Amino acid sequence: MAYTKNLLVAVVFLSIVLAFNPNVSEASASSTFLNIDGYYLLSSAPLAPYIDDNNRMMVPMRTFSKLFGATATYEVASKTATIMEGNRSLKLTANSKIIEVNGQKFKLDTVPVLKNNSFFLPLKSVADAFQIRTSILDMGYGTEKTITIEDGRFLEQGVLKEINEMRSNDQEQYKNYGVFPTALTFDKNKQQVEIHIKSRNILGEKINFKDVKSGVWVVSNNEIQQVLSDVTEDLKVGKGEIMEQRYPTNNKNTSEVDYVFYFPRIQE
Repeated sequence: MAYTKNLLVAVVFLSIVLAFNPNVSEASASSTFLNIDGYYLLSSAPLAPYIDDNNRMMVPMRTFSKLFGATATYEVASKTATIMEGNRSLKLTANSKIIEVNGQKFKLDTVPVLKNNSFFLPLKSVADAFQIRTSILDMGYGTEKTITIEDGRFLEQGVLKEINEMRSNDQEQYKNYGVFPTALTFDKNKQQVEIHIKSRNILGEKINFKDVKSGVWVVSNNEIQQVLSDVTEDLKVGKGEIMEQRYPTNNKNTSEVDYVFYFPRIQE
């Protein structure tokens, strides 16, 4: 399963968060990740995406609008959000199944909600309104389902454009598939934030742990830092097996972290 360069593929899936450190921050451990052209969004502030009771993916308006390059406003009194991109305008109200697209009203199959003072959007409905193509894939191994979203606008501006340009300078040859994240946690015992990522080998063959060159980027206050794993073990990772990598960052607490992006690669 390969990802075509400059083609946005956003992958959404439910994963079981594995508690491999008793002192991690539970609030920062995400159970739902997005993938944009190979870049997994493992963490976003102020809250991570989640699946609601209607089995719909809900994403924070702030995260979606910033990564998509849209303009978003929110009216506190009416609890109404407006999102604009190009010649399209969307209006949604918390706990209402009505969405307005360029002034035309349609019915949703779930409702936007306010969660910890964040406005959450139903991803599928918003994607349809902005004419972003979606589909569903099965990553295998039982529970790992994906929703793919294809649209190049996500890589044309903002932090993902900068990260993609940074990664494009890497001249080594890698496969940008075959490793699938299953859990993210933050270690609170350090003077600095250390990110722990567990991933599954989905290549269908054994791989060398040393050949997994996973890029991790932390975005804080609009500044991007690439962090490197401090794990140097030379292990064989079998088909379907889990590997764990640790990434020390420059951040002193998790509240400083706006986004964590993960780009798993396997050396050719």
